Amino acid sequence: MKIKTLHFLTLATTLATSLMGVGQAQTTATTTPVGYITVTIPGATPPVIPEVNVAFAVQLYNLSDFQGAVATVTAPNQFTLTGASFTAGAFATASAPRGVRIMTGAQQGLLLLVTANTTNQLTVALPSGVTDINQDNLIDINDILAVGNTVQVLPINTFGSLFGTTTPLLMPGETTDDGDVVFLLSKDVSGNDKWLTFWHNGTNWRRLGTGANQNNTILYPDEGVFIVHRGTSPVTLTMMGTVPSTNEQTDLFGNGSTFLANRFPVDIQFVNSGIDTTANWVKNEDVNLADKVYLWNTTTRIWQTYWHNGTNWRRTGSGANKNTDLIKAGSAVVISRQSPTGAVLTQALPYTP
Repeated sequence: MKIKTLHFLTLATTLATSLMGVGQAQTTATTTPVGYITVTIPGATPPVIPEVNVAFAVQLYNLSDFQGAVATVTAPNQFTLTGASFTAGAFATASAPRGVRIMTGAQQGLLLLVTANTTNQLTVALPSGVTDINQDNLIDINDILAVGNTVQVLPINTFGSLFGTTTPLLMPGETTDDGDVVFLLSKDVSGNDKWLTFWHNGTNWRRLGTGANQNNTILYPDEGVFIVHRGTSPVTLTMMGTVPSTNEQTDLFGNGSTFLANRFPVDIQFVNSGIDTTANWVKNEDVNLADKVYLWNTTTRIWQTYWHNGTNWRRTGSGANKNTDLIKAGSAVVISRQSPTGAVLTQALPYTP
């Protein structure tokens, strides 16, 4: 997978260096960069390489519809916005989902899915990893938002908006054996990890196990996407929007796995990822007793296993310190936690917007 430099669409935005491929370099911008990133997935070369596998992440936010301050907060999951003038019910449209991105406050960087709206009130889905900040024995919107916090309302990607509907960017096929396949990590009814299999049948996006149209299935900004590309021609995905301009927060499952996107368009060292500072993260010298991070190696085509021993990051098959190993821009990792409760991973912005 080849990721090209962030291209800017606004002349007002200037960067000291390119955001892409800089690692941990500090970058200065006069405004939040607006532009696009192109990701190229090379074509397969059968019989030597029958398919190309990529752990992929969407790292730009769509341009916001609205930005403003929270006016009132109503438990359990509703709030109003100062100056809002939405069309009632518009954000409940499956083909045009919206999210609320928290820009200031204690939960800066968290993204909430909008499930309903009036002209100035939003109803949102609460993430499982939120803690009872107010210590009132209730987990509700008051643990996430406060009056005066600034939020953005913005579109969230779907299979149709990102990969195309009638003319998909990925190779279609009658079955999952014939075309390109996309995997998302989810949970079954018992709470166990389950990979969901998607493909385009030439008409619409489909999911294995259901005949329903999946064009409107949401792809969250913090969600990893595993792509199996069987076509012999390269595929170029172009993502437009803004780079993250605040710390980022991601909801992690307890007692199971989360497919976590690299939230920033730069390479991140494990030591700077913040993953091992997640609440109840289990560290141990024995990898079998520790929480783990699985990183896809595009060369060897295997998941490499990382864990924290209490002092440093380690990788199976190597006794060396792996603190400086990279989670590449545009990639994603699988995080496996042993704690039964969810948690929120907070990651510091690695550049200066």
